[in-house]
Amino acid sequence: MITKKLSSNDILNEFDAANDDGRRPGEIATWLREEISELQPVVTAAVLVTAAFRLKDERGLVVALRRLATAVDVLETQRECD
Repeated sequence: MITKKLSSNDILNEFDAANDDGRRPGEIATWLREEISELQPVVTAAVLVTAAFRLKDERGLVVALRRLATAVDVLETQRECD
């Protein structure tokens, strides 16, 4: 679960720390996968919104926007529970 917002600097700092304290890059990659895994539904829905918008598919856009709203609601609920 994500415990804080990660910036690109945070990610680079983790890789630097891995080199300093002997952690392997694979361990950091595993940690990053766990941290960002809960974002996958939001990103997927956002891509669908973009595709529907670019294709001028109004029905698809409405469906994709609803899925995006649901994914964001779920993510916010998960973060409130942490």
